Amino acid sequence: MTALCVGWNIDEGQLFAFLCQEDLVARTHEQIKEMTGVGIGTINRLIRALELARYIVKLKGRARRLVRKKELLEQWVMAYPQRLRPKQMIGRFKGPQEPWWMDVDPIAFDGQWGGEIAAKYLTEYLKPQLVTLYAAKQPDDMIIKHKLRKDPQGDVEILKRFWNFPNFNETANLVPPLLVYADLLATGDERNIETARMIYERYLTRLIREG
Repeated sequence: MTALCVGWNIDEGQLFAFLCQEDLVARTHEQIKEMTGVGIGTINRLIRALELARYIVKLKGRARRLVRKKELLEQWVMAYPQRLRPKQMIGRFKGPQEPWWMDVDPIAFDGQWGGEIAAKYLTEYLKPQLVTLYAAKQPDDMIIKHKLRKDPQGDVEILKRFWNFPNFNETANLVPPLLVYADLLATGDERNIETARMIYERYLTRLIREG
């Protein structure tokens, strides 16, 4: 295995986009920029790093293809909680005891559910204990409305969304399944890990097909 995690010096957010969108890496740099909002320089560096690590192969002309996708996905999931996730944390809060989030449409706050709540909707298996919201910025209206209180050990975490491409979930109020999977594994909780396996089988196996 090529250990990208050792001395990894690439943009994990952009790699996330490549992993979630099967044909993105085959597009031109300008098309990738348009679809992700990431600068050309960042795209160049990522593609070069993946080529050097042999995760991208060149085809005829300027065509490219992502290979060894299962391994690359595992590398991203391993690096995510240490490298990218901490940088996205907006804050932790304590919420009401009742499941207040069930009546919340995160899209109204420019956000999407991640972690255990997203897993509940994707699998109908997990009973969420931790509320995870990814949003463009801190959703002050939601915090006020539901009386969330700042608490570093709270059961509500709000993180900044780090991707900029359309969501292809059945429901647009959830983050992409790869991120749900990574969130669940990062908790270390046995029930979450069991649910993560379900998400992997239902949603991620298609992302890692070779061909």
